[in-house]
Amino acid sequence: MMRTREGFRLSRGQLNIVMLIFASCAAAAGAVIWSSFRARDALITQSFESLHQSAAVMNRLLSTQPQHESVLTQFSAALSAKPEFGLTISLLSDAGSVLHSSEIEMAGRDLSSYPDVRSALSGAIGSYQYLPRNVKAGFKRIAVSHPVDLGDARILRLSHDVEKHSAVAVSPAEWLMLSLLIAGTALALWLYFGSGRDPEMEELIEVVRKFRSGDLAFRADTSVRSQYASLALQINRLGSSLEREIARLKSEKSARDDLLSHLREGVVAVNMDLIVTSINRSAGKLLDILPEQASGMSVPELFRDIRLQRFAERALQEESSIEEEITVYQERELHIHAYSTILRDTAGQKYAVLIVLNDATHLKRLENIRRDFVANVSHELKTPITTIKGFTETLLEGAMHNKEELNRFLTIISRHAERLNQIIEDLLTLARMEQSEDRGEIEKDTVPLIAIVMAAKQSCEHKAADKKTAIDIECQENVMVDANVSLLEQAIVNLIDNAIKYTPENSIIKVQGRESEKGVQVDVLDQGPGIEKAHLERIFERFYRVDTARSRQHGGTGLGLAIVKHIAISHGGYVSADSTPGRGSRFTIFIPSSKGHG
Repeated sequence: MMRTREGFRLSRGQLNIVMLIFASCAAAAGAVIWSSFRARDALITQSFESLHQSAAVMNRLLSTQPQHESVLTQFSAALSAKPEFGLTISLLSDAGSVLHSSEIEMAGRDLSSYPDVRSALSGAIGSYQYLPRNVKAGFKRIAVSHPVDLGDARILRLSHDVEKHSAVAVSPAEWLMLSLLIAGTALALWLYFGSGRDPEMEELIEVVRKFRSGDLAFRADTSVRSQYASLALQINRLGSSLEREIARLKSEKSARDDLLSHLREGVVAVNMDLIVTSINRSAGKLLDILPEQASGMSVPELFRDIRLQRFAERALQEESSIEEEITVYQERELHIHAYSTILRDTAGQKYAVLIVLNDATHLKRLENIRRDFVANVSHELKTPITTIKGFTETLLEGAMHNKEELNRFLTIISRHAERLNQIIEDLLTLARMEQSEDRGEIEKDTVPLIAIVMAAKQSCEHKAADKKTAIDIECQENVMVDANVSLLEQAIVNLIDNAIKYTPENSIIKVQGRESEKGVQVDVLDQGPGIEKAHLERIFERFYRVDTARSRQHGGTGLGLAIVKHIAISHGGYVSADSTPGRGSRFTIFIPSSKGHG
C-alpha cells in the first residue's frame, strides 16, 4: 500500500493506474521533445497522436475504477507539481462545462464552443490547436477531446503546450529524465498489458464487457480472496440488479403492448419530428397497414388523407388535447373520431403526442338510420292521420247527411285507420323483436319445416286467390328446424305476402324449404318486376321502398321486410335478397340448426 501527499491510501490497482497515467503523460512529453527536432507540422501531428493514445489509455483505466474521481484528483495534484510538463487534463459535462481539471483556473469554464469539445459532444473524437493568451511566447496549445462515460463526466480533454519552432533547447538532465520516463512508460505498459500481472482486474473488465454486450448472466469469481473481492461482489450485484430491472421492463413493455394490441381504439404515437414511433393493431386495421411496417414512417406516409395529417401536425403544436370528427374517403367512406393526448417527460417537456382514432362509421350509420326512421315514421303516420282528419272534418261540415258520401268517407277513414293500426302493430313487433335479440329470450322448438310453411301458405291463400296467383310448396317432410314457430311463420307470411303484391296475375310463387349442413333455408321466389342492384343492400331497412307510390298503392307499411330480418337475426340466422330486373326476385331466410350453430 502507498500513501500520497494528500493522505489518500492507494491500492495496488490504483497505484498501477497512477503509474500508467504518469507513463502516458511522460510519453506525450517525450514525444513533444523528440518531435521538436523535426518540422513543425510533424511535431504537431506526433503530439496529437500521443495525446490521443494517452486519452484512450486514461479512459479505459478510469472506467474500470469506481473511485476514478479520487484517483484523478490525486494525479492532478501530482501533475500540478510539475508545471514544466505543460499538460492539462479535464473532465467535462454533457453541456461542455469543466467539472474537474488539473489546472485549477479551468474549473467551471464553458468549453462548448471549442471545436474539439463540439466534436466530442456529437459522439466523435475531436482535435484542436490554438494560441491562448496564458501560454508563453513561442508556444501553441493542442487539445484532444474523447467521449467517455464516467458518471457525470461525458468528455475527457487533454491539452498540451507545443513549441512552434523546429527545435527547442533542452538540458541534458531534462533529456535524461524524459528518456527515463519514456522507458518507464514502455515497461509499465508491458507489465500491465503483456505480462498478465493483474489477472483479477482483467477478469473484472471482461465481466463489464459481457454486461455491455447484453450478457447479464455472466458473473465474476468471488470464491478466491483478492484485493478486488469487494469490487467483484459489487459488480455481480450490479449484474443481478440489471437483470431483474431489464426483466421487469420487458414484462411491463409486453403487458403494455398486449393492452394496446387488444384495444378497439386505434392508437398512434408520433414524436416531435412527425415520425411514427408506435401503432397498435386496431390503428393498422383502420389505416389498412401492418403495425410493424408503420413504425418509423412519417405522418404523411401513414396518414394518406390530408385531414388526418393536419390533425397530427396541429396536435403537436397545441399545448393541450384536441379532438375532431374526420371523414376519410378510401375504398369506403370512413367517419373517424380523432383525439390527441400530449406526452411529456419528467421535466415537463413535450416529446410526443398520442393520437387515438375511433371508427365512428357504424355509429354514424346508425345515427343516419335513426334520423331517417324518425322522419319516415312521421311521414308514414302523417298520411293516414291527415286523411282521417280531412274526411272527418268534411263529414262534420255536413257531408254526413248525404248517405252515399257518408258511406264512402267512412270506408276511406276505416281503411286509413286500419293502415295506421298496422303501422303501429309492426313498430311494436319490431320493438319486441329487438328486445328479444338483446335479452336472448326467444323460445325455440324443433318442428317439421313443412308444417310452418303450410301454415304460412294458408294465411296467404285468400290474397293469392284474389290475384289469381298460385303458391307452390317444395319442401321435404323430414326437414326439421329449430325455431320459434309463430315468428318463423310470420316471416314466411311476410315474404309470400310481399311476393303476391308485386307478382302479376296468373303467376306462380314458389316456396322452397331445404336442409343444409349448418341449418335450414327457406326461399320465396316471385315473377315480379325485379329489383335493381342499388336497392338490394337497403331493401330490409325500415320504411325503405323501391317504388314509394306503388308500395302505398298495395297497402304496405314499409316494415314487413325489416320484421323478416329481425326474426332471422333473433334465430341467429340471416335474410338475403337476389333479383334481376324483369326476371323476378328470390328472398331467402336461413335458420341455423342447434348442431350447426354450436
